[in-house]
Amino acid sequence: MSMVKMGAVLREPTVWQVAAGEQALDSLAVLNDALLAARGVAPTAADFFSPRYERDVHDPHLLHGMASAVEMLYAAAAKGDRVLVHGDYDADGITSTAIIMDTLRGLGVSAAPWLPHRTDHGYGLNRSILSDLIDSFDVLVCVDCGIAHAEEIAWLKEAGKGVIIADHHEIPAVLPPADAVLHPRHPDGAYPFGWLCGAGVSWKLAQALLRDPRSGEDGQATEKWLLDLVCLGTLADVVPLQGENRAVVRFGLEVLRRSRRPGIRALVALLGETAFVDEQTAAFRLVPLLNAAGRVDHPLAALDVLLAETPAAAQPLAEALQRLNRRRRTLSLRVQTEAEQVVAEAAADGLPVLFAADLSWPAGVVGLVAGRLAEKYGRPAFIVGGSGESAVGSARGPAGANVLALLQAGAAHLVRYGGHVGAAGFTVTADNIAALQHALLAAPSIRAAAPMRQADAVVADSLISWETLESLEKFAPFGEGNPKPLLILQDVPVRDIRPVGGRGEHLKLSFEVGGRTIGGIGFGLAETAAIGIKAGGRVDVLFYLEVNVWQGQRSLQLKIEDIASAGTVDIRAAAALAIIKQ
Repeated sequence: MSMVKMGAVLREPTVWQVAAGEQALDSLAVLNDALLAARGVAPTAADFFSPRYERDVHDPHLLHGMASAVEMLYAAAAKGDRVLVHGDYDADGITSTAIIMDTLRGLGVSAAPWLPHRTDHGYGLNRSILSDLIDSFDVLVCVDCGIAHAEEIAWLKEAGKGVIIADHHEIPAVLPPADAVLHPRHPDGAYPFGWLCGAGVSWKLAQALLRDPRSGEDGQATEKWLLDLVCLGTLADVVPLQGENRAVVRFGLEVLRRSRRPGIRALVALLGETAFVDEQTAAFRLVPLLNAAGRVDHPLAALDVLLAETPAAAQPLAEALQRLNRRRRTLSLRVQTEAEQVVAEAAADGLPVLFAADLSWPAGVVGLVAGRLAEKYGRPAFIVGGSGESAVGSARGPAGANVLALLQAGAAHLVRYGGHVGAAGFTVTADNIAALQHALLAAPSIRAAAPMRQADAVVADSLISWETLESLEKFAPFGEGNPKPLLILQDVPVRDIRPVGGRGEHLKLSFEVGGRTIGGIGFGLAETAAIGIKAGGRVDVLFYLEVNVWQGQRSLQLKIEDIASAGTVDIRAAAALAIIKQ
């Protein structure tokens, strides 16, 4: 009999919320219907499993302002006007910029890119930088930014510049006075799908330009070759993978696997991917390479890879990006270790908010660290880094936490802030960091809660089968709004358990499931799983069903997300995922 001796338990008792209810499902048909319902999709909606380009990709001219944008850019081409494409420093902003640069250059437009440095310039339009650039362009195209910069855009219009905005962020009460504002949720528009990312909106502009008779292109054929970039941006920005986004990623992955871009080919080769690139590879291996440039250096390093025209030019650029990503991983690990030394005590004391600040921490990695700590401890995490008079912070929250509302409670101590319910960024002067921490901890509506995991269904032993795995894979591509199905098995006998990994940080198990032995692997669970699990005991398991390939042999495996002695986890029914308009 083997037993794993666990380290200190760092989490409170966990809650597993189950969209399909607490009753174990023993029918594959019922499981499939439950999964569709949890995603806001009717069981009869065969369209979900079979996206079609002509049906699911909408006419770009349905976006309010598209005709004006197209006319301005073709007029610029005819007059020889210079176009500046202003993007953002993250993967969505970088791919958005690449889409428009690729399209404009193909149409013979004189175009140049501008991407801000995360620390030096900050997000969005910077009046000082625009003043320096003002004589270098006639038309400004803002991609993945611009909607919240009415003052800067009014100044540009007074200077006689044309301005087009292609953005997807929250719409302010007063829209900026641009010549065209392209946004899927424009208050005067009626676009059928409101959850495109920046790359998605940029692609709609590219579509409209390429479909115009003046392009001289086979518009639809050319626009499809941009889908590798749109796919990466969509996965990077974690927008709901339903409706048009699902179609974009499904078809985008096909283009990504046979991309014409030397830079993407070089990046995939560096990953060692010789066959199949799926959404997991794209989201968790390619996107971090693009994001690394903006986190620890300059985002132009990533843009240059995407726009490289030859393999000889792309290879050294891709290798440089890989080195930046290794540096990003090293910095993230150091900051996480140091921040956790601060927040672990606060978590043990039951404080409702985790807060750590150190001006030596690079601003580009604090968001990653905040996300990991929020997930681990089940409460909002605020991590502050940067240097100089002002510090840059990121906030991340577990399911159900509103970090933006928390920042509003501390707004008096902030230079600026913004973001979404679950993720936000902020700037604070160094001498206001302590006051901000106090305000966050004093926010009256915040309570510490047990970590909560969102599962799809409790299943019977009989559903651990190849047929079930094949059925689950039809739900791909997975992502926000369509997560990979997360299942629960209850009261499962443990045949064997042992630590694996260089530091013994992972768990390798085998279970008795319906009279068969099924393997399981739990990455990073040796420190945080429940104490006392041993061979011969019984457990509840939260897992993804997957295939394991070892020495050419394929077998079913449980990829374990959480595990506890049977009956010790609070398993409760939960509401379905928010329905996204198809």
